[in-house]
Amino acid sequence: MISFLIDCLVNNVTCLSLIVIFTGSFYYYSTSTYNKWRKLKIPYVPPVPLFGNTFRMLARLEHPIDTFDKIYNHFPDFKLFGFYQMREPMLLVRDPELINMILVKDFLYFTDHGVDIDPSMSTLAKSLFFANGQKWRTMRQKLSPGFTSGKLKGTYCQINECSDEMVSSIVEAIGKKTDRIELKTITGRFSTDVIATCAFGLKLDSIKNGDSEFRRYVKILFQTTTKQAIILILSLICPRVVKILRLQFFSLEATNFFSKVFADVIKYREDHNVSRNDITQTLIEARKELVLKEISTTEDKFTDDDIIGNAIFLFSAGSETISSLVCFCLYELALNKEIQDKLRAEIYSMKAKHNGKLNNDYLVDLRYTNMVLEGTYAVLTHRTDYKKKKNGLNKSCGLGETNGSCWSIQMIKLYII
Repeated sequence: MISFLIDCLVNNVTCLSLIVIFTGSFYYYSTSTYNKWRKLKIPYVPPVPLFGNTFRMLARLEHPIDTFDKIYNHFPDFKLFGFYQMREPMLLVRDPELINMILVKDFLYFTDHGVDIDPSMSTLAKSLFFANGQKWRTMRQKLSPGFTSGKLKGTYCQINECSDEMVSSIVEAIGKKTDRIELKTITGRFSTDVIATCAFGLKLDSIKNGDSEFRRYVKILFQTTTKQAIILILSLICPRVVKILRLQFFSLEATNFFSKVFADVIKYREDHNVSRNDITQTLIEARKELVLKEISTTEDKFTDDDIIGNAIFLFSAGSETISSLVCFCLYELALNKEIQDKLRAEIYSMKAKHNGKLNNDYLVDLRYTNMVLEGTYAVLTHRTDYKKKKNGLNKSCGLGETNGSCWSIQMIKLYII
């Protein structure tokens, strides 16, 4: 009997010891990065173990906009301060001069976006947005010619055609006398058509045929499932696990579909010697320089997947941005009739001035329209830029100790400072 009690006691002590060791190790891992700003004597928002200052956002108890707004307002009198996104130390910048330094003066030290995704995990992860260092610089240099003012002017006719179809779609929806119009659906189809025709030479007719396969995969690419949310949280807690298990954040089905589509478009143009003044042509030229041409340095070595990844990224990023901007703008105009009337008057006035011809001069004269669009983008998108600081920044500015840190810039605050 005594022997049995001793065995039970030993087993209980062993279990208790394991629990204590596990709990202690887990707590240490959860908080091991939380002393960075204290050591550097930088003010910071007190974090919660493991979740940092983003627990309510990750638990879906609070919208990300509200979470970061609270963080931003925590130290209203400081130019910058620290906070923690999960375990990662972050610096939030409030000072316009410091923001100018990051985005302009010392931009070469802040080229990385601070998003660490293994390029081998997904074709989309090989795009410019996720690239770092020399690869980012080389890729950006080759893709920049696709966004010159001259090339953008050449897209006016296609955009105008897509706009006319969108207006017709809205008029048709109004004619059905329904209680409401789902603007996000209409603007989503519009943006898909605009990017497809202007950047890739594809005629999709998504506005007329909203159930097309192309449009379906666009929705899949942007939807956030429970699985993706879990992978995102896991990547913030322990990114090594995500890499080891090769968990896919982006829909593999959607990326495979777009990879095939854009690869076929590029192959068709190369095989038939077709040349157009668009993004696809820029990607083809980049492929000749970066993939087919012999390059001595390993960092400059690119593959076809890098080119296709950028095609998917440019399409998806452009499509969603246009869709959200137009949808929010139309919604706000519906709520503000005075602004709507002033905007309409300017458009009619400039249309008469330029004899109804859509050109660059016409668009430049739409100053109030431009103000409305920029205001909509600023207020309703709530974009946050993340910049990862590299080594080498002059320590005289007092920020030399923050090498490798991720800096957060809330762009909307620049409009209301």
